[in-house]
Amino acid sequence: MKVENFFFNEIKNEKFENSLIFVFTSEIDKVKEIMNTLNENSKNCNIILATTDGEVFDNLITNSTVVTVINFEKTEVEAYYCYQHESFKMGEKIARKFSKKPDLIISIGDGIQTNGEEYLKGIYSVFPDVKLSGGLAADNGRLEKTFIGLNGEIYSKGAVAIGLFNKDLKVELVNSLGWVPVGEKNIITKAHKDIVYEINHKPALEFYREYLGEKITNKLPKIGIEFPLLVRRNGELFARAMLKVFKDGSIKVGGNLYENEEVFIGVGFVDKILECHIEKLENKNHELFLIFSCMARKRFLKDLAVKEVEPFGKISKTAGFFTHGEFYNNKFMNETFNLCAISENIYPDDNVKVDCFDEVTDTYSALLNILTKITKDLNKKNDKIKNLEKSLNIRENLIKRIEKIEKLTTFQIDKNNFEKIYTDKKMFFNELDEEQKEKFIEFIEGLNNNNNYLELKTINGKHYIIYATLFNEKVYGVALDITEVRKKDEMLLSQSRLAQMGEMINMIAHQWRQPINAISSVIIKLQLLNEMGGLKNEELINSLTFISDIIQNISKTIDEFLNFSKPVSKCETFEIINIIDNIMKIILVQLQNHNIKVEIDIKDFELTSYKKEIEHILLNLITNARDALDAQQTRDKYIFIRAYKKDDTVYIEIEDNAGGIKTEPVERVFEPYFSTKKNGTGLGLYICKKIATEKLNGDLTVKNTKEGAVFTLRLKDLSECI
Repeated sequence: MKVENFFFNEIKNEKFENSLIFVFTSEIDKVKEIMNTLNENSKNCNIILATTDGEVFDNLITNSTVVTVINFEKTEVEAYYCYQHESFKMGEKIARKFSKKPDLIISIGDGIQTNGEEYLKGIYSVFPDVKLSGGLAADNGRLEKTFIGLNGEIYSKGAVAIGLFNKDLKVELVNSLGWVPVGEKNIITKAHKDIVYEINHKPALEFYREYLGEKITNKLPKIGIEFPLLVRRNGELFARAMLKVFKDGSIKVGGNLYENEEVFIGVGFVDKILECHIEKLENKNHELFLIFSCMARKRFLKDLAVKEVEPFGKISKTAGFFTHGEFYNNKFMNETFNLCAISENIYPDDNVKVDCFDEVTDTYSALLNILTKITKDLNKKNDKIKNLEKSLNIRENLIKRIEKIEKLTTFQIDKNNFEKIYTDKKMFFNELDEEQKEKFIEFIEGLNNNNNYLELKTINGKHYIIYATLFNEKVYGVALDITEVRKKDEMLLSQSRLAQMGEMINMIAHQWRQPINAISSVIIKLQLLNEMGGLKNEELINSLTFISDIIQNISKTIDEFLNFSKPVSKCETFEIINIIDNIMKIILVQLQNHNIKVEIDIKDFELTSYKKEIEHILLNLITNARDALDAQQTRDKYIFIRAYKKDDTVYIEIEDNAGGIKTEPVERVFEPYFSTKKNGTGLGLYICKKIATEKLNGDLTVKNTKEGAVFTLRLKDLSECI
């Protein structure tokens, strides 16, 4: 493979045969003269021409005409031109012109009419995995009209594609951007392929004006290529440079942008742009380097632009031009450095020395890092804000739907003027008595203390749960009618108490059996003595006294049962030991009959709360412990009852040595209708937990110990309820 580079004015006496010739020129007015001259001096050659924004000549950048002549030893060449109004069809049609799949396609299209992205899609619809490089022609920054040519013909529209056929041809492709996204994410709100109408619901030109200012915006589209739109697709950053501005404020960009895509303004930094591209090659000693680099890089870097091509020109023949867009396999790029390295013969690169640009100032590097950090932080915050906005929109829509239900009322209160309550329904506030109104007002005034919900009862017997929050001196809240829920709770509690009363009746029956048997024995004894004539007055009096004592004990048991079963629920002050004594009077005999020992360790202190509810919970826990012990074959059966106080919290523990709860997790025992007993209803512990949390301002928890399980009832003093 032989490669030669010429300036056009050097080839008047040169003759070329069986060659592939690339002509890159920024002398746009001379394209016909250049093509005619080369056509006359050539035989059996494929001559491809493209107008440019500057040319690469080995390690130089020029603004003239560069001719690169390639003579292959083992590679076949096919070259075709095609034009179709639709760029996709043009790419599809030109690909079908090849006799077979090329091992490399080099393509050049016009830089104004051709949609590079659609063009590549068309080619890859025919050859899905072909290697491809090239770019779109330019016109010295005019952005008006570009030219391409093939074998004597010049075109202002369409594309030329060159196919190289050699399965042993060594090809390496490199692509590098260097522009970084700055600022927050912006949304393409209206676009069609390469025409962007709106960004963030504003005309695209207005979007640029906000970022660049009036002075720079007036220079668009020429300066727009230096500030491309950046879009991330599949983790890769793509630039879309501005090519044209329309009267309606829309813009044409190099490649497609789609609605709802997130874009950034791109800013170039010298050290990012001038990366050492040659280090990305597997082998640096290629026979030809073709460079297709965006015109924005040349205009941004100015005198430093040559530093990007120098490392290649010092190794091998290097040619190329500055484009309106670059082809990197199936990806259409803007603003990038695009390299196609070609070799028929591979030479080791051990002796190749690479001298890359490394003169970036600390200021540039620091500024890049600062902007990158600011951009990342800003977009993280914006993502959070957008997620919050989505969440708020979802919640707002849900609330609007729920508001249609009679049981929910939303309201808003001006905290500085409490009389102003805004709602679209009859306000529950009007249904409260003076005491409940005062309670509601205190709740609103204390919102900053994290007390964000309250239960109220209206004059007509309705129950409401109020949820509210304070923001910018406004109170926002909802009032949920839970009257039906409370009725169901009362029914469940009633069922639980009835079940518990059944247990207590069973206990009383056990307690009564022995004294009744004793009374029966005394009566039989008196009858026998009377029949035998041996009944003395003293014996009769002693027996009647004995019977009277037993009946009084039975009467006390009935009173205790009736007292426990009363549905009265009031807040009162009492000693914890009294509750335990009351329960033991009912259940102790039965526990003893079951060979269960009870150990009580209670500190002497008072509590203000709902006594009946606490008795209900503790009796339920002790009977459950009894049942668990009955199911075990343990010789020594124990129930431990402990009560103590820490700070302002009372703890009552009921522990057994019945082997523990086998359910995982153990907290499932508090679920409704879940029971570890064969014929259990699964409501007992559920109701106990509900009473503890909702009425007693406490909690009921459970955990396994080494020998059994311990239930802990946690209670707060409710002095304010009296």
